[in-house]
Amino acid sequence: MKLTYYLILFNCLWIQIYAQNDSTYIYAEYNMRLNFEETKTFKSTLYFNNESSAFIYYETEEGFENIEDGENMKIRLVIKDTIKHKIYTLKRKKILFEKQKNLLTKKDFYYTHEMIPSLNWELTDKTKKIGEFLCNNAIAEFRGRVYQAWFTTKIPTSFGPWKLNGLPGLIVKVTDSNNEIEFLLRKIQYNKKYKFKESINNSICLNEYLEKEKKLEMNLKKRLESIASRGTKINVEIKLNKIELNFNDIDKSNKCYE
Repeated sequence: MKLTYYLILFNCLWIQIYAQNDSTYIYAEYNMRLNFEETKTFKSTLYFNNESSAFIYYETEEGFENIEDGENMKIRLVIKDTIKHKIYTLKRKKILFEKQKNLLTKKDFYYTHEMIPSLNWELTDKTKKIGEFLCNNAIAEFRGRVYQAWFTTKIPTSFGPWKLNGLPGLIVKVTDSNNEIEFLLRKIQYNKKYKFKESINNSICLNEYLEKEKKLEMNLKKRLESIASRGTKINVEIKLNKIELNFNDIDKSNKCYE
């Protein structure tokens, strides 16, 4: 898909934007593709200035639960994520808020908080023209996936789509090595207004949220196993399709914003 850019008087416009207050943002719209059980496209937008960013994405279709019961008494439960996610990144406070909802109950939602993840990007010598931008290449491993990003220094920002921050320019395209995740910039606009949340009351630490999710998953598994007749053993597999495959960086640092 051809990228749409508004680059007239770019340098002057960039100075004006960064001189204005925090209510003025640059708006970047991405095609977001997740290829898990099936390929799904999400509507996603990134608002950012020099101090903060907000990334919003959601799937427009309804979620589903798929239970397969075979002759070998195996149950495989696949749960699709159709929650409207919001990720707020505050550079000055070094904190990231994320709107989460437990996929197993589909009722309660939480705002979690964590320190802004530090991605160890490795810059390469590769370049590629994507749309109107000559992009540089970088690779990083983050929470179980290896990402290859193409970014432009024409838009000098450390913010990017989702949690992929830390590059010296805006990400134009990024994919993971399993071809399950893709973000592709399709439009950018300037001087956009956005009501940003500088603080969120009653947010919980990401570690606490992960523990809640783990306990609910174990309880659901026990309930499914109890469906079987007495003496019959059922192997229950619950698959939550998520971008993050592990949280080893959280486990090692064991840090949460207070």
